[in-house]
Amino acid sequence: MTGGNFSARAVARLAVERPRIPPAEPITAAEWAASPDLDDRIHAYIVAVRGGFERLEDAVRQLAAVLILAAAGARRSDDHPVRVKAAQDLSEACDRLRTLSPPARAGHHHHHLLQAAAKTRAAMGQPWNETQRALHLLGEASDHLRWATGLLPGFEVVALGQGCGCCSPKPRM
Repeated sequence: MTGGNFSARAVARLAVERPRIPPAEPITAAEWAASPDLDDRIHAYIVAVRGGFERLEDAVRQLAAVLILAAAGARRSDDHPVRVKAAQDLSEACDRLRTLSPPARAGHHHHHLLQAAAKTRAAMGQPWNETQRALHLLGEASDHLRWATGLLPGFEVVALGQGCGCCSPKPRM
């Protein structure tokens, strides 16, 4: 078994094993403008939590990169610069999320951010020989981040599968 085959199989298995919970329908700008719940508290929450969301998203991506390299056979190390940066970003995100008191309308959004942070922290705490478990936890963290994007405006996650058509495979007819 080669390292490349191992990581491809691991990623494929994660896609099958991870439960798919449908996210809430995204809120459109028109719906927000017409909503009586759109108030200064929601705006303040969005502004305050945005940096934490971005740091959390960065930590998930950085840790995933290190784990994928490890699954492919690269030497794992606690002091790898990308892993250290992921730990710093996760710590900053958790600090920011802990200090916020979301308004009722933002509670569901905040719940998903807290779950994403918890899953990322759990992934980071996995022993080096538990790469698959850590990748699974990061997949769950990514799901929570994606679900949070549909609950409030201003939180987008880049979906690489939705990228530019010039780089995507041609659809089969």
